[in-house]
Amino acid sequence: MLEENKNTKTDNLQGKKEESLMQNDELLIAPVGALLNKTDSDAETEATQILQNVQDAQNVLDSRVVAKPAAEDAEKDDGFFDVRLDALSESVTKQKEEKVIKSEVKPLQLFIFAGKKRGSFFESFVTTLSFVVFSAVIFAGSVFADISSYNLGKEFIHDGIMLVGEKSVSLDEEARVDTTGTSGAILIVGERGLIRLGADTVAVVESIDKESKTYGFRLEKGSLWGNTVFDESSFVVKTKYSNIYADSSSFSVVSDDLKTTIYSDLHDIEVDLLADNKVINKLWLAEGNQAQLIHSKLDSEKETIEKLLYSKLVKEFSYGRLSEKKKQEDPWFLDQLVKEISDYNSFKANYSQDINDKGLRTISIGSLRYQAKSILADMQSALTFNKNKKNQQIVSSLFENIEDAEYLFSQGNDVDGKVRLSIFNSDIQTVLSNGDDDIKNDLFNELNNKYYQLSLFVPGDELFPVKQLMFEKINDVSMAKFVDDDGRFLLLTAKLNDVYDAVKSSPVDLNGLFAEYFELYDKYTKSYEGKMSEIKDNIIHQNILVDNLLFQTPELYKLEFFDQKKGMEEDYLLALESSNDKKEQRQTFISNDIDLLSRIRYFLFNDKLDTVDARKIVYRLIQNIEDYQEGTVDIAAVNELFSKRLSDFGVFWEYLQAAEYSSTQLHGASHSERFEAFKEIQQEVLSFEDIREEILGSENVSDESVEEITAKALKDLEEAGIQDVEFGVYSDATKTRIPILSARTGGIEFRATYDWDRQLLSNIIVEDTIISQDGVKLLKASKFITETISSLSRAKEKEVAGTSPVKETDKLLDVKRAASVFLAEKFSKMGVVITMSNVEIVDLNAGYYKVTNVYFSDQKNAKFSFEYSTTDDKVSNLVVQTASGEKTVGDTFTPTFMKNLVLKIYDESN
Repeated sequence: MLEENKNTKTDNLQGKKEESLMQNDELLIAPVGALLNKTDSDAETEATQILQNVQDAQNVLDSRVVAKPAAEDAEKDDGFFDVRLDALSESVTKQKEEKVIKSEVKPLQLFIFAGKKRGSFFESFVTTLSFVVFSAVIFAGSVFADISSYNLGKEFIHDGIMLVGEKSVSLDEEARVDTTGTSGAILIVGERGLIRLGADTVAVVESIDKESKTYGFRLEKGSLWGNTVFDESSFVVKTKYSNIYADSSSFSVVSDDLKTTIYSDLHDIEVDLLADNKVINKLWLAEGNQAQLIHSKLDSEKETIEKLLYSKLVKEFSYGRLSEKKKQEDPWFLDQLVKEISDYNSFKANYSQDINDKGLRTISIGSLRYQAKSILADMQSALTFNKNKKNQQIVSSLFENIEDAEYLFSQGNDVDGKVRLSIFNSDIQTVLSNGDDDIKNDLFNELNNKYYQLSLFVPGDELFPVKQLMFEKINDVSMAKFVDDDGRFLLLTAKLNDVYDAVKSSPVDLNGLFAEYFELYDKYTKSYEGKMSEIKDNIIHQNILVDNLLFQTPELYKLEFFDQKKGMEEDYLLALESSNDKKEQRQTFISNDIDLLSRIRYFLFNDKLDTVDARKIVYRLIQNIEDYQEGTVDIAAVNELFSKRLSDFGVFWEYLQAAEYSSTQLHGASHSERFEAFKEIQQEVLSFEDIREEILGSENVSDESVEEITAKALKDLEEAGIQDVEFGVYSDATKTRIPILSARTGGIEFRATYDWDRQLLSNIIVEDTIISQDGVKLLKASKFITETISSLSRAKEKEVAGTSPVKETDKLLDVKRAASVFLAEKFSKMGVVITMSNVEIVDLNAGYYKVTNVYFSDQKNAKFSFEYSTTDDKVSNLVVQTASGEKTVGDTFTPTFMKNLVLKIYDESN
């Protein structure tokens, strides 16, 4: 005991001596100044000695302040700890228990061909893998192993592929793992990536790219579970008929001779469909969804499958959500999900343990140690002549605050943790503003590494704020040159994954996270305005993920998010080049909106959605359906689909409008009870077509007058770079669309329709060529028009190069064709069949056309003719052919009434 006291006193005296040294800045700075008069060689030698002396002093102070802080030292550190210091010191000094989490597997006999380099054992990992019985005998390059259970130790760090065991086996390329007659195997890939093979499975290691951290496997038969959520690694799992790409996701692949079943459990995966070893199409599996690839279908229908859009492709392969009940009933899924939880907890506990073991690098930013460390860092930078080393020192110094922030957050000290993040943010902005590309690249790599290290942590976790800051800095504008197009959309998906995780993890600000995602989407896609086709796959991928999220998350049912989603859909329609593809995709978007309408009713009746939000979103979805109907191929078939899927939706809308029922408990405690009571008082059941007319006609979208709306619309257009605007007749403030007879942008004259409520331009026509029927965001419209016309001009020049000038008759033919397309689309909503032979151009500048000898798709005998003006959207001079001769209607009316009028005249005269 006396000896211990003596040693303690000696340590304290030594500590005070070193503290005294560090308080005297001159003792540190003067010798450095003297070096300026030395030769480079002498200066470097003496500088090294000075740095060593200071480092020794700092190390002594480190051991006293971090490992065993005394009360008197704590009082001097008056930075950010005050009343929390006692608790902090106690947590630093106490003995910590290492959390050991086991995941049991049955005993197995595992047969491995170890690959090109045969088998090799890594003895250094023995102590990190607890509770393992692993006996191995190398015979002719093969390994036999018994594994009774495994534990993922915190020091299990490598950059290859390891078979888990007490003496872990390193697998090289071409390594073949066969678990025939066993219960499976576990591989650690990279630092924390996982591959689990089921019983009677054969898998081959195809590729190991340690630089890009990409690992390839070939599944010849059996079952494989992969997880890249906890690691920076990416997996490619190949079967005979598919390539599965996984980045920050967990997934299952089960394959036999007849089919391959793929399931995405956490986040999403991308799947190439193969036939004859060639990629013929692509699927994206959003979280919670499964697809079944029938091998014979891929062989026999490969030409058809190759041409399918995603919307039809998913129907060919039983794509859909896998219910929790089915997963719990399947032994393979149940076993893997249990292990997922265990492994996640193990990795997370080990990361947290590492943080605690390191402790604080700086106990307080107001302490003597912090001042000394700053002086030392400045000296090291000044005396380091190698640029790469100097950059490394700067980056390392910056990230000390991140390590301290991690420790503080892990201890529940959010206040001081945020202070460290603030200091880091300020320091890194200084470097980004003043540094060259080399140090920015070093910073980007370190930010990226730290971000992936923190991939374990989700919204609500103590370290998520640190992860968020890493993401923010990666996306800093000064880092843009280090991220390619695919990398940007990977980051965008990572942001959306945070929203997915937050739904499951804790009640955090879901709306805030989702809003951040859309801001990032707009930022990434902005540079592609006018050339959306270049990122077509990226856009539909994001649409799929957002659809899947909205389908299951009523907390996100806000009008602004549905408007944002509509914008994403419009981007995809712009990206599609084929008019048939556009029409098909509109049908898909209509189907999606119907699904969402059904979900609204489900969520409302289960008390997960507010009535006011439900009413607003229903109105917007009906508007969207109306928009998409204008561009579909067979509107009659669409309406028939509406009638079948939404037979009583009209009553539901009326219920939402009846506040006495939907917003009070006068007629029942729940929405279900009140809805049943409401249905009893209904005198008639309205069709969906009827209710659609009622919804779009009854909702007064503005209290402003026609004059006020027109003035505001004119101002919005001018601010968007559109001049010389001349509006057509607009006399109803409850309608959102204003016809634009003429306007100009970038020297190009055009006409269009403007939706002032959603600020969209549609039916854009330049020189009688329709360049877009789809809605284009107003802020993007000017650039879209100029770039589209420029692109069309280049294509036309290329087409006619070396040939005779385009004939005037050819030009008129193009104009007539464009007019025919426009009118066919316009009147298809009421079933009118119009071809080019039916159209006559009366006055092109005034937008006046004559349509002759046409009929309805469901009543071909009733033929008629009419004239139509695009200026005021009116039909005139209607002539119906009847058995008693032609019947003429001289009045002018809107197209909506035409079908009823024609059929009434035809029936009465026949």
